[in-house]
Amino acid sequence: MVEIHCFITLRADYSPYSDNDVEMTVPVIQKFIDNIPRYGIEIKAKNGEYYIEFSHFTNHLGSDFKDLFGFFENVGKIASGSYGLFYLHDDEDKTEDNAFRVWRLAKELCINNQYKSSCK
Repeated sequence: MVEIHCFITLRADYSPYSDNDVEMTVPVIQKFIDNIPRYGIEIKAKNGEYYIEFSHFTNHLGSDFKDLFGFFENVGKIASGSYGLFYLHDDEDKTEDNAFRVWRLAKELCINNQYKSSCK
């Protein structure tokens, strides 16, 4: 079984002196979401802030991971101040079958910090 969990807080840029005019990037991000409708991803707003959160479960690692991870990376390129985490647990991975692999999105970069959190 493959588990994917993700959250992203949307920010237009990461300058502390600019307005977070993320409303301009929401339609662009929505187009990416529209291209992968089967995952049910939504942009949500709460208290004036936009965010995305989703989870996905599938039997084997495949195109689902590619689609969702590609989306995660693209959000960072479109809204450069966005930040978040992308978690992957694949119990069929012989080297990492008991750990979550985690990627961090910050300042438009998607970084695999090699965080490995044991499931035991």
